[in-house]
Amino acid sequence: MFSRPEVCLQVIYVVEDDKSIRELVAYAMDSAGFETVCCNSAAEFFSRLDPSKAQLAILDIMLPGENGLEILSHLRSRAETAQIPVMIMSALGEEMDKVRGLDLGADDYIAKPFGIMEFLARVRALLRRGEQRGELSVAGVKLCPSSRRVEAGGESVPLTAKEFDLLE
Repeated sequence: MFSRPEVCLQVIYVVEDDKSIRELVAYAMDSAGFETVCCNSAAEFFSRLDPSKAQLAILDIMLPGENGLEILSHLRSRAETAQIPVMIMSALGEEMDKVRGLDLGADDYIAKPFGIMEFLARVRALLRRGEQRGELSVAGVKLCPSSRRVEAGGESVPLTAKEFDLLE
């Protein structure tokens, strides 16, 4: 009755303006077997973002132009991106900075500098949570809770957030 379709290529988006940190994170993620898309600004992130493939977004707060918390607010306000897990990765490491990020909807917050092993463990933990909400397929209708996407007959079906919640 219910079947799990093949998992499509999913990627982790990293938004970090510091080239050395971006390259270090990309290298660690790639070495751990993750597919990453690295961006140095909010504009680049939104131009490259594919909500149907986004498995996780890792956001720096202090970015040129739109900051990471503004990106987070945009993600949470749109039905197609609201369920993408988000980790804040920031040099702002005071308790109130962390509380603000988490209260705005981040799923995790790691302060720089951080250990790569802890960072990767946090990424894996967020991805495990996402795996618990895998795609469902029934009678030609495919529902993907992680991206809040619905397809029927191979075509995308636009739904409001409430319609999606009811269908799910």
